[in-house]
Amino acid sequence: MSDMIKLQLTIIGEGGHVIYIGAPYHGSRKNNVPHGAIYSCAALRDNDTRCDAVETTGKGGAIGMTVDQLSSSGDVTVCGPQFVLSCPTAQVEQRMIGVCYKYSLQLDELPTPCTSVCPRPQEVDLVFVVDESGSVGEDNFEIGLQWLLAIVATFKVPIDNGGYRVSLIVFSGIIKTSFSLKEYAKDYAGLTASIESTNYQSGATRTGRAIEVAIGELETNGRINSAKVLIVLTDGESCQSNECTNDPSVTTISNTARAAGIITVGVGVGGYDQTEINTIAGSPNRALTATDYNKLDGILQEIVTVIEETTHSGLEGSTLNSTNDVSQCQLGFSSSTSSNNLYLGSVGSYDRIGTIMGYPTPVSKSTIPRLLNITGLETIAKPENLTQLKETYLECFVTDSYCTGYSVANGKFQGGNIEFVASGEPRYNSKGRVIIIESNQLSLPTTNYYTLHPFGSIWQLGAYFGQSVLAVDVNNDNFDDLLVSAPLYSNQGGYDQGRVFVYMNKPNVSGPQYWQNASFTPITLFGSNAIGSRFGMSISRVGDVDQNGYDDIVIGAPMESFSKASSGAVYLYYGSATGLDELHKQKILGSSVAPSLVNFGYSITKGPQQGIDVDGNKYPDLLISAPSSDKVIILRSRPVVDVTASVTITPPLVDLISCLSSPEPLSLGNAPVTKQFFCDEAWVDKTVLWLDLNIRNESIGGLILNYKPRFSMTHSMNFSYYD
Repeated sequence: MSDMIKLQLTIIGEGGHVIYIGAPYHGSRKNNVPHGAIYSCAALRDNDTRCDAVETTGKGGAIGMTVDQLSSSGDVTVCGPQFVLSCPTAQVEQRMIGVCYKYSLQLDELPTPCTSVCPRPQEVDLVFVVDESGSVGEDNFEIGLQWLLAIVATFKVPIDNGGYRVSLIVFSGIIKTSFSLKEYAKDYAGLTASIESTNYQSGATRTGRAIEVAIGELETNGRINSAKVLIVLTDGESCQSNECTNDPSVTTISNTARAAGIITVGVGVGGYDQTEINTIAGSPNRALTATDYNKLDGILQEIVTVIEETTHSGLEGSTLNSTNDVSQCQLGFSSSTSSNNLYLGSVGSYDRIGTIMGYPTPVSKSTIPRLLNITGLETIAKPENLTQLKETYLECFVTDSYCTGYSVANGKFQGGNIEFVASGEPRYNSKGRVIIIESNQLSLPTTNYYTLHPFGSIWQLGAYFGQSVLAVDVNNDNFDDLLVSAPLYSNQGGYDQGRVFVYMNKPNVSGPQYWQNASFTPITLFGSNAIGSRFGMSISRVGDVDQNGYDDIVIGAPMESFSKASSGAVYLYYGSATGLDELHKQKILGSSVAPSLVNFGYSITKGPQQGIDVDGNKYPDLLISAPSSDKVIILRSRPVVDVTASVTITPPLVDLISCLSSPEPLSLGNAPVTKQFFCDEAWVDKTVLWLDLNIRNESIGGLILNYKPRFSMTHSMNFSYYD
């Protein structure tokens, strides 16, 4: 399998004996990006392993850089985060949006929140969604319509020549399309007359449903190659009454609109809800507000500029419009699965701030993913602003191929059923940190979110804290613990030794809340502290290797003992009731496995919780990559000592009649150990005689045994005891 693995390799197990291996640098290149490949390997018990390429005729984009197994179905998720959408007529011609698939018998592309439609500046379909609820009032509604007339007047020429088409939807308790995109094509006069004749109707504020109707209008009557813009004008929060029970949430439907390539703009007036306006807009540049309807003229030029900048490719990507939102999202740079969710890292989103996308499982083509959007990122960033966060990269990305920084994990850090997602920001403040968000609040974090980093001298400049994260309950207290790596951590006089920090949970204290305090000091793992080893480049739970009932951890140091011929090591740490010991239990050098393994330990088994048992001996095995050598190594675990204990009672015969008639314990004569037999009770049930017999104070090798067998049907019998 020459040239199979060059950058990132992820190994997962399915059914114990089927292994999927990602080979993202395999195959021909398009847009200077390799297609990538997936190999399905049958690991056999006779040390022979056969690998076959999986058909990947999809979009490519370094397919196999991320591979994961969906817990709910056993299907495989495969991502090519470097897939490029080519837009030759746009200012930004190439957009690295990424692509992910679910693989069972074939590749099925997953729905994506990333913009997957190229901008078409020559045609614009514009839908206004205007609030006419009871809180607006008729006078303010009329002022709002006059504001719309001022906007469309700016685009009179392109409206008359057919470049711009406009639709108006008004909403209260009833959603009404005043006119569709097709009604006044090339007819500016008819368009303005229709706006002026729109009547006011009071009612509830069904914002989510109105946006849904607007999406339908753009999908039904919008042109294939047009830039699609949806502008919402509202004075308050969407309704929460029974009348709106079946309406989609504003967050969900706004994300749906952007995933369909629709540019969303939020305009709040008077008693608007700023959070909701931000959610609708999806970007601070497209969230506009006025204190009352009479002040709308003050933001007229702003709304015109927003429309022009977001629909004209000549301005896209310029200094006036530097953001690409999720049009460069690089979906699938990292992944993590739970029984209910699939999480994907998206490192290029929001000007390389990065984000996380959550898919409820089972995943299908109709699944609508949740997105940590711009509003959520702003919430987490406070008191900082998003400009300070640019290029901190949630999930991390750098050009150094030995430090790619993929980082997403999920765990139940507060016990119970509350699931959290943790993600690394290894370039934050040039030191790194981890954010932890309750899964149900991923779209819009409000309360249950945390930021985490070490304190003092161990929060080190350039250490890349958060490059890898792993959630696992290492002490079986039903509270997941968190491991975070900093592979570029350096000791004085050395460099890149690497560290892994273990954040142990306490059942009586909320883990994430406890961890983010300066008084908390995590356990520090350091391998051999070898210079340049980059200990912590990979962390994986591998199951219970020592069979003590606790999960064990393997950590990779792919640059240890580096030479052109070989490099890399992995370290095994045992879980226990007290957590992880700072000293490793076993170290395996790549050179001890084979003389020419380079970057051994770059990626380690990523499989089910119980680990991958390749040979069926009920011990989890390790699969470790050496990507610069295009090799995957299978290390089989095996028992070292078998212990069988048994106890045999001598003499084998017991006289039941004497036993029952004697009030004193019976002597067993010349038995090699001391035994006392008591006949507790005897009774007859139909034709069966039952006897309770106590055997007490048996001393075997200093061990005192008490056991109570029960017999039936006979006056004397043989019996044995096995421990």
